[in-house]
Amino acid sequence: MEKQSKEKEVQLQELEEIVPMGSGAFGLVTLVRHRPTGHTYALKAVNKEYLQKTRTGPLLKREVREE
Repeated sequence: MEKQSKEKEVQLQELEEIVPMGSGAFGLVTLVRHRPTGHTYALKAVNKEYLQKTRTGPLLKREVREE
């Protein structure tokens, strides 16, 4: 069963960086705020070339969590 989102898509330009949260094997994680709604999200920036080269895309997809 697929979870239905109550929000519209969030655009990158609508996000403001609050604070870096840390870094890991796949990239840097930053706490961001969606300006129109005030909701906060953890945004992970990853190197696409690295993911393609190492074929670790499926591992990264498993990290996505919606609450």
